[in-house]
Amino acid sequence: MRRWYPRLLALPRPLRLVVGGAAVALVVLASMVPGVSGEEGVLDWRVYVQNGLHLVLYGVVAVALALAFGLDAARAGRRLLLPLAGALALAVLDEWLQGANPARSSSVWDLGTDLFGAAFALRLAAWSSRDAPFPWGTALLFVGLAAAWTLVPSFAPEWPLRSTPPPSS
Repeated sequence: MRRWYPRLLALPRPLRLVVGGAAVALVVLASMVPGVSGEEGVLDWRVYVQNGLHLVLYGVVAVALALAFGLDAARAGRRLLLPLAGALALAVLDEWLQGANPARSSSVWDLGTDLFGAAFALRLAAWSSRDAPFPWGTALLFVGLAAAWTLVPSFAPEWPLRSTPPPSS
């Protein structure tokens, strides 16, 4: 598991671009699949699994974008904001598409979940590129914050991302 990011970065650039494009396409396609309704309320475990998948999916997207851009995660510094911004732009597009799909709903809460996943994955990529001990403190902080953030929509009011203009009267 150690040094996985540098090994992926050593792949030919065209292959890294294809993987980045495939990750983006996967998100767009996933936007069209009906989601979990959460009809059972706070105890509907499917909602938490779906939100957990947001973390993983956007983590993969952020790392795929960093690889496509050819960024050395250990030395990229602020340039890692580029794949993070790309993941955020894709998350906004994803929520906009979901809002336009009657079988889905959009949520600003999901944008936060997506950003947590992307930031954590980029942090893991940076760790993988260095000869340093695993950042347990950072990992536990991210996991705790992500778990708390995943719970928030269960108790908070809906906060949809407007995707279409309101109907005119």
